[in-house]
Amino acid sequence: MAADVALNRDLMASYPFCRLTGPANVLVMPAFHSASIGTKMLQELGATDSDIVNMAAIAGYNVRG
Repeated sequence: MAADVALNRDLMASYPFCRLTGPANVLVMPAFHSASIGTKMLQELGATDSDIVNMAAIAGYNVRG
């Protein structure tokens, strides 16, 4: 699923096979270049490098905990 669909309820409605009940809270990046694109996208939306690292750390902690 593309990131825009995963994050937008209106777009998600056009995918009847989607099992998400709301916007995604985790996006999986299949390769380094995808992760780089995602990082740059978040920076443009206002997140700093440390914000991104902190979010990744919290997500990793929540998965283990």
